[in-house]
Amino acid sequence: HPAPGSSHLCFITGAPLADWIQHLHACGVPLVEGPVKRNGAEGPIDSIYLRDPDGHSIEISTY
Repeated sequence: HPAPGSSHLCFITGAPLADWIQHLHACGVPLVEGPVKRNGAEGPIDSIYLRDPDGHSIEISTY
């Protein structure tokens, strides 16, 4: 989800994405997209996307 001048950071987690989604929702953080299936460096992953307060793209993924 590139934007002009943006940065993207991906975190790999062992926690279920449902737990992340619940936590982010409780904190008032909207998702940009997801969960979606993608291909990561080590195979298929599930990812969610959000933006930090500065507008940078954050991806949280699990294999």
